Amino acid sequence: MTKKLAVFDLDGTLSRTELFSVPAAQEMERLLGYPVQEASHIIASFGTNYKDTMDAIFPGWDQKAYDFYFTHGGEIQAKYLDRAMPYDGIPEAMDRLHAIGYETAVCSNSNIRYIKMCVSAIGLKAKWTIFRNWRLEWITRAKAWASF
Repeated sequence: MTKKLAVFDLDGTLSRTELFSVPAAQEMERLLGYPVQEASHIIASFGTNYKDTMDAIFPGWDQKAYDFYFTHGGEIQAKYLDRAMPYDGIPEAMDRLHAIGYETAVCSNSNIRYIKMCVSAIGLKAKWTIFRNWRLEWITRAKAWASF
């Protein structure tokens, strides 16, 4: 029997990430004394690598900002998760895919802790078969796809 798999990116595809990530980034900027960036500037950094994200949120960042972001960023973001929600129609689409025999996977260049936290916050935790971090061992996306 052939298995069918539908794979989705998380941020900006399933999750309205801006609803909780923007206020979290702005709080971190305030706490570290950086200028508070406009939402559109922060949103433009979504999906980039960590250096580009750091450059967008903390212009001219130093080791202190880096350490703070990677040590406390998750807990600050968690404070705003009550604002998280999926895009309209996503839960129903997942149900339809499962009804016609698809397994579903959510992938992201974020870490597994974040992926699971976000999927749970948007109410889709029970709808996923597979969670995958694209950066696993810094492998290429082609190798990540092959690992399914």
